Amino acid sequence: MTRRPPSSEAVALCLAAAGLPTAVWAGARHLYRSALSLIEGQRAWRMERERIRNELLVVREANRIVAAYAARTTHPEPTTE
Repeated sequence: MTRRPPSSEAVALCLAAAGLPTAVWAGARHLYRSALSLIEGQRAWRMERERIRNELLVVREANRIVAAYAARTTHPEPTTE
């Protein structure tokens, strides 16, 4: 199970308790937002990649059906006379 990230309030309290300047907190928040943006971008890419993969599977199946149909119709059955 993944650990839940600390809340911003908890981090702010820890930074204040350590006596760090507010610039450190501002920098940490900026890095957090950047990381969150990258993660959201990766999620969106994964969802798009999955959608494309599903569409390709549909196209592959359609090609298989067309090939099977073509194989049946291009070789006429011999006629009996």
